[in-house]
Amino acid sequence: MVSNIMQFMCVNYFTSDSECGTIVLLLSCRYGTWAICFTYGTMFAVRGLVAAGRTYDNSYPIRKACTFLLSKQQSTGGWGESYLSSHNEDYVDSHKPNVVNTSFAMLALIYAGQVERDPVPLFQAARQLINMQLETGEFPQQEHVGCFNSSLYFNYANYRNLYPIMALGELHRRLLAIKH
Repeated sequence: MVSNIMQFMCVNYFTSDSECGTIVLLLSCRYGTWAICFTYGTMFAVRGLVAAGRTYDNSYPIRKACTFLLSKQQSTGGWGESYLSSHNEDYVDSHKPNVVNTSFAMLALIYAGQVERDPVPLFQAARQLINMQLETGEFPQQEHVGCFNSSLYFNYANYRNLYPIMALGELHRRLLAIKH
């Protein structure tokens, strides 16, 4: 039952004509309730659709999500979504890569099977994450990634270290699976 609800919510969003936006309303009832907003929401929507049995090949919403994310990838290989996305209710590029946004986008693309279709955008993103890692092993604290009601912006201190490791680890796991 839960997977059917998630599938409906995500399909309802991605089959609309708007580029990206309704998903955050459907998943959280308002823009930026949990995080800055479109890369985050897309990651969870794709993961939900995959959990419901959808794939890139049989799901228009997943294909549209991949097209959206790939269109926002910066020339550096990373993604950088500004906190203004939540305020403006439209994707705003920060013009510099952000480790958390890059990780969210990577995870969504990995869940959607991008590794098997064309891993090059993921390799570029992985290189960006690796190059951003500090000598201490941590990742830099950057622009705000948390948001509440489009009025209070903050950082989840662990996101900058947790999500890059998750994204790099999942990419590694999928590449090993292909190799074997």
